[in-house]
Amino acid sequence: MNQPHPGKPNGGGHSPAMEADCALQLHRELREMLSEATGLHGAFADNIAAGLLGKLRERYGGERLYVPMPERAVEERNAAMRALWRGDNVIELVRKFRVSRATVYRVCKSRG
Repeated sequence: MNQPHPGKPNGGGHSPAMEADCALQLHRELREMLSEATGLHGAFADNIAAGLLGKLRERYGGERLYVPMPERAVEERNAAMRALWRGDNVIELVRKFRVSRATVYRVCKSRG
């Protein structure tokens, strides 16, 4: 059973109804991804998604989970950032690409 995060009521201050809605949405997302990735549909995909969701909630319930972008997407983002780099538009790139100033400088100075 998913235990609330220590010091955080209901796993982070969300109402039980909100947590149920989030769990349902994540279940739907997992089922859809399983269908896309494996071709599984219906009860098969639903059961696997439910199992994965249960394990995710046990292991990471109440926590923020970082999922890195695919390497190709990072490379494309970095190329787009370099193409727009003028040297005086760091804040513009930070906002557009939702990255830190340090990331903008690292990417744009590498030119690679």
